[in-house]
Amino acid sequence: MSIGEVVRGSTWLYLGALLFSFLGFFFWLIASLFVSPDIIGTAAVIVSLESLLITTFSLGMNVGLRKFIGETWGNKEFDKLSSYFTTSVFFTIITNLPVILILFTISFASIGAFGVGPVELHYVAILLTLGFLAPLLYSILNSVLYTKETAIADITLSALKLVVGVALLYFGYGLLGIIIAFIIGSITRGLILVIFTSKLLGSVSMNKNAIGNSPFIKYLS
Repeated sequence: MSIGEVVRGSTWLYLGALLFSFLGFFFWLIASLFVSPDIIGTAAVIVSLESLLITTFSLGMNVGLRKFIGETWGNKEFDKLSSYFTTSVFFTIITNLPVILILFTISFASIGAFGVGPVELHYVAILLTLGFLAPLLYSILNSVLYTKETAIADITLSALKLVVGVALLYFGYGLLGIIIAFIIGSITRGLILVIFTSKLLGSVSMNKNAIGNSPFIKYLS
């Protein structure tokens, strides 16, 4: 891995983070022109709670994955790369699925939690379902300097959120419009990350040093 590749990777990582933050700030700024501060506050609590739950129940798996994926990629130990990734995905599903089911159960029972009502809790559960695997996909792509691809995912999420959100707010959908914008953005980001990750793992499976019999790699290929 050359210095040039590292610089290009870092540049894309920086641009992605910069535009993601800028468009996110612009979204909330425009949203505040259409709805009252209490709706903005409620939406912010929903998004923040989803982010907190993802961070808590990932148990640092995405951070550890970056280290091990980077090492195995550099050493061309592609069999280990596949094993680390599939194990991390399985573990993350196991830790997050019960939380998602509990949140849906509580919200359908018209019970609030974490300081929010059942409707807001339902929105948190939906966003958590759509986003809990994203940190792992970011980790594997960034670890091998597929930072252009993660930047595309971030920018697409922010742009869609801005366009869809502003349109729905203009037509008076309020809190629901903000959540729908986040949902559409999360779905699109997830699809982009899955496509790029599948291409990465597909290229790994074609390498003569890789173990091409991995069911997960075959599925993604």
